[in-house]
Amino acid sequence: MEPIILNKQFQGPFLDYTQLKDTPGVYLVVCESNGMTPVRVLHAAASDNVRENVNTVKKRNFLSKSKVEEMNYLVRYEDNPNERLQLVKDIKKYIHPAI
Repeated sequence: MEPIILNKQFQGPFLDYTQLKDTPGVYLVVCESNGMTPVRVLHAAASDNVRENVNTVKKRNFLSKSKVEEMNYLVRYEDNPNERLQLVKDIKKYIHPAI
């Protein structure tokens, strides 16, 4: 069953960024949550190339410093840049990523 976040269907969870496509989309870096929701959003971003963006040195350094045992990726592939930016804005407003 694919996760639905803010009424949008995402793919995942993926354990490794190499499973992501080199296409435009919105990705979330998530980990298990101890609260009422099944996951905690560590990072949310839009990109013209999801896999390349996740693989940057800056992102890898951030993720390695987060001190989370296991991180996963959720992705919604979306060609429309305005839709991508709005979804990230809504996620940051309503879900409150940890960063």
